[in-house]
Amino acid sequence: MTNLSRIAKSFLSILIMVWMCFLSSVVSAQQTFTYFSPTAGGEGDTITLKGTNFSSATLADIGGRSSPSVIFVNSTTIKAVVPINAISGEIVLSRP
Repeated sequence: MTNLSRIAKSFLSILIMVWMCFLSSVVSAQQTFTYFSPTAGGEGDTITLKGTNFSSATLADIGGRSSPSVIFVNSTTIKAVVPINAISGEIVLSRP
């Protein structure tokens, strides 16, 4: 393999890696939440979640149950209703 061939192959490998990183960041921008309020409540109460990269497709599980209503406010705020029979526990955000 000539030096030119090695350089071209290396350049192509780097270009592919950069493109894959770009696609990964565009397609799967991870949503996170930093806090929620109120910190206590019951079935049917609405909680506000603050974070990043929320979308209208964001789903919320609260205490192991799917929220019956998730309202997209903007990319940093969603509101979710505490589901029936939710127990205290973690809040998990996902996209379908």
